[in-house]
Amino acid sequence: MAITKDGAPRTVPVEALGKFAFWTPPARPNLGLLTVDVDRDAAVLEFFAAPALPHVIVETPRGAQAVWLIDRVHTGPDARPHPIAYAEAVGAALRASLSGDAAVDPLRPSRTRNPCYRPAQRDVFTTARPLTAPYRLGELQEALDAAEAWPAHSEHPHARTRAQKTSDGVFVGRNDAVNRATWLTVRHALEDGSVTHWTDTEVMQLARGINEAVAAEQGVAPLPDDQVRDLAASICRHQHRPGRRAVAGQGSATARVLGAKGGAARSEAKTKAVTRNADKSRAVRSAASSLRAESIRVLAEQGHSQAAIAKVLGCSTKTVQRALRDC
Repeated sequence: MAITKDGAPRTVPVEALGKFAFWTPPARPNLGLLTVDVDRDAAVLEFFAAPALPHVIVETPRGAQAVWLIDRVHTGPDARPHPIAYAEAVGAALRASLSGDAAVDPLRPSRTRNPCYRPAQRDVFTTARPLTAPYRLGELQEALDAAEAWPAHSEHPHARTRAQKTSDGVFVGRNDAVNRATWLTVRHALEDGSVTHWTDTEVMQLARGINEAVAAEQGVAPLPDDQVRDLAASICRHQHRPGRRAVAGQGSATARVLGAKGGAARSEAKTKAVTRNADKSRAVRSAASSLRAESIRVLAEQGHSQAAIAKVLGCSTKTVQRALRDC
């Protein structure tokens, strides 16, 4: 939701966000970012030294705001309270570690600077953290814990969020999609007799392939290999569990189709949603490219070398050269 100059909220498509200086990130059906506002002159430098590097930093008249993209946290009617509470705890700890503005809710900010606002691109910086690599909440907690910024009374460091299933059967989150798609493929192959036994290595190879497919579909980085290995090991243990109950399935061919689509059959409504999401993704990538090009130009004007700019922004020197050539 964008916010006009007179402060009135207005719902606009993603493509039109660049016209508004402020916006309110959507809170339903998923939360996908954390925001921290710092009102100090050296706020930009402080964000670069934060326990976890933000994805985007927006300079403001009194300091700066930073945004950390996170794995989606489901907030729909069937959402579980634990993942939401965990995200709130991580956001509060991140804000406290930077002495951020307590009036700005990291998870649900009511009014925040829009990093896609075109007239202010000179004040927006993308960092070395790729926009296609959202943080896991556990990853942020580990970074805060390493910096001794995680409250001792908060949740155990090994706690993890779990992806939720929406009312229309679509799964959100990489972990849930990979786990369910792998398990469906293994289960149906055993039931229709096409496979009599899955070895641990075969399940691991299957999970890795599905992990890559899910990441490509969602436009994010794949799950770390150690998490995929844990998912595969859990499925193998269930496969060998004594007295395992057989469940009537629809055959391995259908299971593989489900697996390729992240664990949910693609209905007509979902096909239309995928098309809309693809358009939104292209708009976001275009905005990110514009932000990075503007950041390169600003840093170059400040006298930084092309190699230094590439290192700060996490891109290649050829990308820097191309951006400067197209200025």
